Amino acid sequence: MERRDKTRNSACILPSAGARQMTPRHRRRWLLATTAIALAGSLAFSSSAWTSNECGDASSGSVTCTAANNPYSDGIAYDLVNDLTLILAPGVTVTPVSGTPSSISGVSVSSNGYDIEVLSLDTTTYISISGDPTTGDNADGIYISDAASATVEWAGSIATDGRAAYGLYIYGTAGNATVDVSGTIVTKRVYSSGIAVQEVAGDTAVGVSGSITTYDRSYGVFILDTYGTVLVSVSGDIITGKNFALAPARGSAGIEIDDTSSSVVATLDSGGTITTYGASAYGIGIRRTGVASDGDTDYITVDVSGDITTHGDTSPASTCVRASAMRS
Repeated sequence: MERRDKTRNSACILPSAGARQMTPRHRRRWLLATTAIALAGSLAFSSSAWTSNECGDASSGSVTCTAANNPYSDGIAYDLVNDLTLILAPGVTVTPVSGTPSSISGVSVSSNGYDIEVLSLDTTTYISISGDPTTGDNADGIYISDAASATVEWAGSIATDGRAAYGLYIYGTAGNATVDVSGTIVTKRVYSSGIAVQEVAGDTAVGVSGSITTYDRSYGVFILDTYGTVLVSVSGDIITGKNFALAPARGSAGIEIDDTSSSVVATLDSGGTITTYGASAYGIGIRRTGVASDGDTDYITVDVSGDITTHGDTSPASTCVRASAMRS
């Protein structure tokens, strides 16, 4: 058990460069490089994999998906929408088969720079992405991109089975990103963090009162390239690299916060747990923080009241923190 308040430039043990996970940034570049090929290939298959507005017209700003239309076997997609609150009602099941012919996320919402909310407030809501894990890359449970602000409240279950298939992924907001997970997230393959948030211009707040489990080399919570304050609070359970015996998971941190431009607060509340498997799988990792407007390095606060257990070589038993100036 450890508490570190306002820690600056602390040394820690980190995965070697060769062991670094494929980050969302790398993934985005890979996606751009393959977009033309994927689009050309998709034209040869049924268009049902690319249907959108499955739960009705979004012009009113609010859409509710109901269990009456189960299963949503092509996923739920809303593209280039304005302000939208997307509600998944109790009992909704989203079960796309990814890799046939391409990656299909469970819920995908892109915006014209407006506010996006995805809400599931019932434990019976279920997203499960199946299919060939070798061709189902990037098939996230929930994917939100290019919003002014993005909010996800999730009480249901999410399961993914592809490479770089995040449970919940927010990419590119002009404002704030807020995630509250009281349900469960399970990812089975490599580079598939439970929650990933990338390129947020405003503040980022992630709360986990439910559970996150990753089976391969994947983080529980991954925050990358953010400009505002980052707050991560865990009162539930995070388990990473669980399948270490069959697929060695190196660097599967419980919480990884990387390349930020403002202060960072990471809290493991009493009753919360982080359990990691594999080499260099630290409980909480914070690297490359930014510089405040006055030139002073912003603060990092790590408050651990819960339990962290690590299994593997060079896996610090509690926390791993390093703060260094990156931007001005």
